[in-house]
Amino acid sequence: PLVYADWTWPTVCESVTTKFGVPRKDTMTDHINIRGEKGDDIYAVADGEVLETGFDSSYGNYVILDLGNKITVKYGHLKDIDVETKERVKKGQKIATMGATGMATGPNLAFFVYEDGTAVNPLLTEDDM
Repeated sequence: PLVYADWTWPTVCESVTTKFGVPRKDTMTDHINIRGEKGDDIYAVADGEVLETGFDSSYGNYVILDLGNKITVKYGHLKDIDVETKERVKKGQKIATMGATGMATGPNLAFFVYEDGTAVNPLLTEDDM
């Protein structure tokens, strides 16, 4: 389960391939990666507003949602983005499709959770990984 019990899982596959806080190169991972197939639906984990969409070299096409209470989530490596900045989204709404953009080595979702700008583990406990 995710760190917030009322959130929905962000995609159809529940296989986490990269855990939060694992050493990688010179840094610790600040997100999880979830395996899937190119074109799998990506969902809003909770009600919120689209803060930003775009592309960066590491995480490719991405969406950032503001969920209120200083909580934001970022979805990376997306194929297609189905929402626009300032759009209101509902929990479970399709917001994008899974891809392998940026530095992805295959289709997956990079999923980040930030509380007041600080990355936190998206999963509830270590046992959930």
